[in-house]
Amino acid sequence: MSSENAGENDDSLIYRMWQADGATNNCNLCYRAFTFFWRRHHCRHCGLLVCDMCSLHRRLLPGTDTFGLVSENGNISAMRRVCNSCVKIVDKRYFKQ
Repeated sequence: MSSENAGENDDSLIYRMWQADGATNNCNLCYRAFTFFWRRHHCRHCGLLVCDMCSLHRRLLPGTDTFGLVSENGNISAMRRVCNSCVKIVDKRYFKQ
């Protein structure tokens, strides 16, 4: 899965599969190595592992529960971490101005 188009063709709104924690030792966007102090995080839109600097954005995502998983009622519940690659997709798709 390319980080450039992650989430572009997914009509289900939220990826149901996250990249496994042990799948990579580096951020998928900037390639900086994860350490005890430079933590890994999952983008709640594409599911990729990214560092904090590559996922500073928070957006309301449709259909997520407390853990960023798809909820049964599909309601927007809270601000979720979104990576730098997905923030433009999320803004364009869900928050058209």
